[in-house]
Amino acid sequence: MTMAEIMFYMADLNQKDRLIDLDDGAFPNQEFQDFIFGMATEFFFHSYGDLDVRETMVNLAEDYYRETNPPPNDFVQEDYSGRLNGVSDIRKILATSRIDPTVGDLKDEFTDPQMTFSFYMKYIKPGTKVFFPSYSWFSCLVDCKGYRYGGDLGYHAKYSALQNNPVNFVDNFVKNCHLLKTYYAVSGFSLLRATYSSPTTEDAYPLYRRFPGLLYADSGTFSSEIKRRDDAIRDVNWLTAISDAMLRRIGGLEHARKQLSADVILHPYDGGVVFQAGEKPRIGDVNMGDIPSAYREVNRLMRPLRFEGWTWPFYLRVPDDIDAAEATRAWISRFD
Repeated sequence: MTMAEIMFYMADLNQKDRLIDLDDGAFPNQEFQDFIFGMATEFFFHSYGDLDVRETMVNLAEDYYRETNPPPNDFVQEDYSGRLNGVSDIRKILATSRIDPTVGDLKDEFTDPQMTFSFYMKYIKPGTKVFFPSYSWFSCLVDCKGYRYGGDLGYHAKYSALQNNPVNFVDNFVKNCHLLKTYYAVSGFSLLRATYSSPTTEDAYPLYRRFPGLLYADSGTFSSEIKRRDDAIRDVNWLTAISDAMLRRIGGLEHARKQLSADVILHPYDGGVVFQAGEKPRIGDVNMGDIPSAYREVNRLMRPLRFEGWTWPFYLRVPDDIDAAEATRAWISRFD
């Protein structure tokens, strides 16, 4: 499909409330995949070298492996790459992985609070390219004591995983926010990519301009901009979590309830609250004047928390003839 065709198709499915029809779809085609359609989820936190957070992250990776079908079969930790044949391989690799013995084993990342701890795992379908995006993808970075940036976790899921069991999807999101002590987390319908650093990312800019409910889930760029702050968010989406500290800055839980309609469901937990903007994700359509109202409600409440200090290369990757700073400001404020 061409970009124009995929745009027309997405607009039609938005009108029919049929995002499920995008499951298994890929752009531009199955032979070469720039992006696929599904759910992207991100969590942001600061561990400052706390080893308990590393243990929690491995537990979450194991849970993700068990709950995802097909489960990840490729595991990467810096320059090390190994095959996953079972859930027990995750912990086994982390206990033995290495790059150069003269420098040190990667396994030290799991036990040394002075080292960052990072890995990703994904499912690579036989016969496809290793750099293709995947529905089965889990990537994390746990910060150390002296690291300039915070930690983050991101993972993908098919839209059908949400539609088939929405309660479980939301419950897992809330649980992970609590376990990681996140200051900000978000989940929504997205163009799933292998990496946002690809030059082809900018080709999808027309889709982001038209469909405001999409989640542009580039956690690395946000982390590098916000550094060690824990008092700001990037934007809102279907699920948006903020810490108790940020909740107090916008008036507290009861004030939030009074500002929001019944379309927004609140999920308080020990450490923060999750705002669910409607029963299920929506992408909207600017051309039809369709800006999801529940998303706008959450945005209006959280607007004082929004990070505004974007610097080059800014957040949204855009074609060369588009002003990146202006495009980023427009994207972050799209629900205003």
